[in-house]
Amino acid sequence: SSQRTPSGCQGKRVERMDEHAAKKKVELDTGAPAAATSDAKQAPKEEPEGENTSFCCAICSTEDIPIETRAVLPCCGTIGSSLQYCRRCIEVIIERGIEGRLGKCPTCNSWLSEKNDQFVTPESRAARCTMCMQEKVIADVGRVRCEACVIGGRYPFQYECNRCHLVQRIPHPMWQYQNTPTEFGGVTWACHRRCGDYTNWRIIPDDAQRVPAELCPQTWGRREEWLQAVRDQRM
Repeated sequence: SSQRTPSGCQGKRVERMDEHAAKKKVELDTGAPAAATSDAKQAPKEEPEGENTSFCCAICSTEDIPIETRAVLPCCGTIGSSLQYCRRCIEVIIERGIEGRLGKCPTCNSWLSEKNDQFVTPESRAARCTMCMQEKVIADVGRVRCEACVIGGRYPFQYECNRCHLVQRIPHPMWQYQNTPTEFGGVTWACHRRCGDYTNWRIIPDDAQRVPAELCPQTWGRREEWLQAVRDQRM
């Protein structure tokens, strides 16, 4: 097999990736378990059918990969799908993710992990998050925190209050509620600087540049930056 630049097979696949992603609603603040368990949802094993004997990876553009060695995901794609990924690209996505064990599906943005050489979507219980105090799917069972608060704990950036315009560090990914890096988000958080009330926030410019591309809203336009980083690491 050989590798080609994005102008090869990847150009067609990127268009399909965007189409698939547009059809799925991304829940930014729910559904990211911290680790796979014995009850984790696993993708069923499949056997090649029809004429699909090989494929081109939609991320790295490696061609003529045997179809039976493709990355079998629990959330997206079948063996007959025109959108396929090689195992190494999905492994890199997971390695780059939260604590090196949770990555985002490049099609639907669901969380992925790897267990016993299979890609799985870990499951977890619902409870009241001890950080945001909302009923959520718990990602960190030990600290009882939801996905968003686990991410925010790893990336506690500074944000500007839309009312008093003072800056406050928030251990929650408030950037995920911003349509652009410069707009105030639509979700509130308590202002401890001057307002003493729940207000809207936007990440400060210096910290906006530090947000991992894979965790940015798609409206920020950094998706290709993320996929290119995966390609570079895969090489």
